[in-house]
Amino acid sequence: RKCGRKEETMEKLPKEFIGRVVRAVIFIGLVTVGCAGVALLGMSAASRFRLTTSRTQVPLTRVAIAGEEAAVPLSGKVTEGNGWVLRNSRGQYTLTLDGLEAGSAEEETPALKIEGDLTIILKKGTQNRLLSAGTALKKGKGTLTIRGEGRLEAQGGAAAIGADWGGGALDPEHPSAIRIEGGILELEGKELGIRDETIELEQGRITIFIQDEHGVGIETNSLRDGDFSGSLDIQGGEMDIKNAAAVP
Repeated sequence: RKCGRKEETMEKLPKEFIGRVVRAVIFIGLVTVGCAGVALLGMSAASRFRLTTSRTQVPLTRVAIAGEEAAVPLSGKVTEGNGWVLRNSRGQYTLTLDGLEAGSAEEETPALKIEGDLTIILKKGTQNRLLSAGTALKKGKGTLTIRGEGRLEAQGGAAAIGADWGGGALDPEHPSAIRIEGGILELEGKELGIRDETIELEQGRITIFIQDEHGVGIETNSLRDGDFSGSLDIQGGEMDIKNAAAVP
């Protein structure tokens, strides 16, 4: 009898072992399929909401308001002044505008000048104004992002918002772009409205008024690897470009 039970046990073991293996394989297969589905869904959402836009980060090295240098804060710290607050959140810089009035239409000095990546937040319900006889908002290499629910007026004798790379060519390690994700922007320039290598409009409302009848509302170009290049990407929002010659 003992021998018979032993033989029955030996017969059951392979069956139980095979059953466990099959269940394990099925479980692994379901997990793999599920992970693939989640990854595909994530990639689809990222593409839909443009979360995949990626550029080499250009560290913020300078913020000057009406010619006065603002100290770039250390991580977790802030620098603030009349109508603005500059924050550093783990190397991500935001400049919140809260009723800022900066610059003068009689001086060439930019009302706001930046070097590196920066996000400008227009505080809800606020009116912010930048004036200059040259370029009202001047930026160097890096990505300038503008978002929020406030209003920004930029008026320049030459341009409202313009990129200046110091006469040098851009490279993959030092991209330059302006990205509009919200807010109401009223830009006025004698010769140019807004200029950079790459300009992206995701949300917001932009009105550009050019004083010179031969002026340009939007200009996207740069000298990269010996060739001129530039791109304009409009995914949403509203844009209206007016020329003095077309306004009665």
